[in-house]
Amino acid sequence: MTTKKIIIGSVFAFFIMLFLNSCCSCGGEIKNENTVKGYITMVGNEPFARLAVMVDTNKVYLLDCDSKLKEELMKNQGAYYTIEFKDSKYEHGTTVLIVNKAIPLNKK
Repeated sequence: MTTKKIIIGSVFAFFIMLFLNSCCSCGGEIKNENTVKGYITMVGNEPFARLAVMVDTNKVYLLDCDSKLKEELMKNQGAYYTIEFKDSKYEHGTTVLIVNKAIPLNKK
């Protein structure tokens, strides 16, 4: 096989892999556009600890919510919730959900 054929084959394989990777539905734990389900937890160390939700795939999203909801969620760490959010942002490579509502669920 010539070097030219090897290079062309490698480039073709690269583009096939790129195409297949871009078509995958990564982040499947977000069931619809603005909802996640998971366990309420705290991440980080004091005084920089943050409220978060850990979904079933062990991915963690930080939560940005009003003080009343934050207080409720902190009291219910370990409980299973549906988190409805209006937007998301990134802080230091981590997704932060801006929470509208948190609905407690019983894990089935």
